[in-house]
Amino acid sequence: KYIGVILVPPSLVITSFIFIHKLEQLSLRVRGLFFVIPLLNLCSALTGFPYPFAHHPAIHFDMGIPMYTYEKGFGFLFNAGYSYAVILFTCYLLYIRAIKSPKIYRLQSMFVFLGCSVTMMLNILFVTGLFGALYIDTKPVSILLTLLIFYWGVYSLPVSMIIPYARNLVIENMSDLVFIVDNADQLIDINPAAR
Repeated sequence: KYIGVILVPPSLVITSFIFIHKLEQLSLRVRGLFFVIPLLNLCSALTGFPYPFAHHPAIHFDMGIPMYTYEKGFGFLFNAGYSYAVILFTCYLLYIRAIKSPKIYRLQSMFVFLGCSVTMMLNILFVTGLFGALYIDTKPVSILLTLLIFYWGVYSLPVSMIIPYARNLVIENMSDLVFIVDNADQLIDINPAAR
């Protein structure tokens, strides 16, 4: 769990740089810097070095269900702060991409931005307890939803949305006559040249 939660935010920001076509502007050294704090936090979670991650870990039973409890240490708070800062930075990058995208890509960019932002906000609401006390950790669910939305927005949405839009643009701007008919040979649409 800790490996996934700690290493996913920097992986998400690197993936976002790939999506917005700006990865080449980051040197390998700068890309590696995104992983320094998560690796320190992982060492802290596993060994307690260089700073304590949690204090007084204990297992107790609540209605027969084993519960792992602990007091949050500096490492836990540092990791949470860093993770949310990186995710907010990612949302900012995706937002800039969404508003600067050409019209043909704007829907895809807005979908990715809103999907990542909404899952992050839902996770914050669950973590802060605004939806009541839950006996599960919602971070892995939130991360999984974010990754699924990101994957669908980057790989599936273009096929269903961008390709038809692009075809329509091509047909509208062709000098050839284009007549579109249905199965019953009824005229549905024509391009400007045919008009």
